[in-house]
Amino acid sequence: MIRIESGKDIVIIRFPYNPDYIAKIKAVKGYRWHPDGKYWSIPYSELGNLLSAFNDSRIEVGPSVWLYELEKELIARKYSRRTVKLYLHYNEEFLKFSGKIPYQISNV
Repeated sequence: MIRIESGKDIVIIRFPYNPDYIAKIKAVKGYRWHPDGKYWSIPYSELGNLLSAFNDSRIEVGPSVWLYELEKELIARKYSRRTVKLYLHYNEEFLKFSGKIPYQISNV
């Protein structure tokens, strides 16, 4: 199982040792191994490449990963920190409830 989490301006990837997974993650631009925390990281801009590299594997993506873009947009629009935190909280709860990723949710 591959777990993808949100870090401070990076995507954190954790998985048990597997040479195939390591080869796939090394194909993603900007990868980095963190021996102290025993995890890999990539920039958010490479998330799509990571997901396409691991498309045949079981991946568990945390809701906070999908909300990174929303957070940056709210900050750019000068929303207060409390408002940003509240928006992120309720969007994360909604994603957990629906069990979907943001791109699978529609008004129909």
